[in-house]
Amino acid sequence: MRDALDDSPNAARILQMVDMSADDIIDELLGGLAVSEEEAAQFCDPNWVYPDLLIEGHITVIAAEPNGGKTTLLWNLCPVIIQRGYEVTYINSDISGSDAKKLIPQAKQWGMDFLLPDMGQAVGMGYVVKSLHKMAAAGLRYDNRVFIFDTLKKMMPPNDKGAMRSLFKVLRALSAQGMTLVLLAHTLKYPGEDGLPIFEGVGDIKADTDNLLYLIPSEEPGGGKIISTYPDKVRGQFEKVSFRINPDRTVTPLQTHVDLKAQKAAEACYLRDQDDIEEIHEFLRDGPRKQAEIIANVSMGKGRTIKTLRRYRGKQWTEETRNKNAKFYQSLIPHKRFPPVASVQEFTGKQCPPGKQENRKTGTVAGENREGEA
Repeated sequence: MRDALDDSPNAARILQMVDMSADDIIDELLGGLAVSEEEAAQFCDPNWVYPDLLIEGHITVIAAEPNGGKTTLLWNLCPVIIQRGYEVTYINSDISGSDAKKLIPQAKQWGMDFLLPDMGQAVGMGYVVKSLHKMAAAGLRYDNRVFIFDTLKKMMPPNDKGAMRSLFKVLRALSAQGMTLVLLAHTLKYPGEDGLPIFEGVGDIKADTDNLLYLIPSEEPGGGKIISTYPDKVRGQFEKVSFRINPDRTVTPLQTHVDLKAQKAAEACYLRDQDDIEEIHEFLRDGPRKQAEIIANVSMGKGRTIKTLRRYRGKQWTEETRNKNAKFYQSLIPHKRFPPVASVQEFTGKQCPPGKQENRKTGTVAGENREGEA
């Protein structure tokens, strides 16, 4: 081997490495890539454009079902973001003319750019994407600039992985140049059994974005709704947060996180069990019946029947223990059954999985009042 290396210009260095141990070679070639504690101390901590939602210089995808509150939420956060010193450009290609007409004066009042590529000159989102490529190629810095795109599906052809790779490549270049990018995305209308929205193509998008956050909505009486975040893939210390969208479409941040994921999971669980529930109600139509009688007269088998009876006690029927520990069940009157849930506050049931509320870190943002504060 040594004879074969005589004519190589790097022969001396290669022969030296032949005599080194594996540890020595690894340290020689890669050791210089290690970062010391002193060097790490110089790294900047993430700057929040908006706490637990947007990090400066990141690509963030916020996904929700149609009419799930994502546009209303982001629009109402724009003046808060501007007050924090950022320049906001909101590009909307998923809006009607009547809605756009209402928002244009607000954008002017707040001092932000509100762009409608499908109206006016009607150049479309394709022109916007081409413009992003030119902006990235210019090699400029875009610090303190926040671009919100509504929606992702309008920026590339559906199911075109090549177009998606190209789009996220230019978005990554812009984020490296300091820009904060927010992409709103549609999920399917109904959630999965885990309570999370179903987002088609999520695997590829997860690989290319910094943060993927789901918004989970729940309607309230009177026309408002609660929306809660569920961080999926993140590069930062995100906490789950909740907001109330008021009937007038203003937004109020809540001091506690409302676990709507649990509620949606319970509703999905109900849809899965609906045929079994209806069969049990049919048997209970003449009044209370023993558990053993129910098991003997329904078609779902003993184990599944017992699980269903336990899962929905207090939600679909009452359970009473009588003589010799015999359990009796009686249907609740229809308007007292779960679901539907009239409001988030009424949801206290322990379904699959159980519902709860979680406290979140405190702290206010410039120009923002949390519910219950002056």
